[in-house]
Amino acid sequence: TNWNPANPTLHVLDAETLTEKYSLGFPDGIGAMPHGLAVSADGSTVYVTCEEGNSVFKIAVGETAEDARLTYIPVAAPGEPENEIEPYQIVIDPSGRTAYVTCFESGEVRVIDTELEQMIQVIPVGGEPFLEALTPDGRYLYVCNWEESEVNVIDTSTRQVVANVTNSGLGSPVFARTHVPS
Repeated sequence: TNWNPANPTLHVLDAETLTEKYSLGFPDGIGAMPHGLAVSADGSTVYVTCEEGNSVFKIAVGETAEDARLTYIPVAAPGEPENEIEPYQIVIDPSGRTAYVTCFESGEVRVIDTELEQMIQVIPVGGEPFLEALTPDGRYLYVCNWEESEVNVIDTSTRQVVANVTNSGLGSPVFARTHVPS
């Protein structure tokens, strides 16, 4: 993804030669500042978050730019102020049916049904959720919470926060602006 506000694009590369096959532009406004991306298990679909566009795009990639199809998925609920969300990163569960989007400004993880192509749930975590990772079985989602300097643990079967891993009780600080779960 090219996060540059003057040229928001997705660049599709040939994995064998590491050369660019083509690039795709995003629509003005809703495609501003593309950042996070996730690729489906079969490589046919890419999901991109647009931080200032407050959106997610589902992109069926093809051999050429003309073959690719962009589908806009709003992450704001009807009537909700979109400028207060900032979708940052996205991961897809092992089934490919559910995507989880950290929303830096609103302090939430938004859940997208990839088949319905719509946001279906909001999981409040507070702070500024940043990057995230799923366990290999998809059971738990670990969310680095930048502002809170903690890791939020979400049980994906209940879509509830079940733990917050913090500095508390550990002596000297362990976390400071958590960034990448491992």
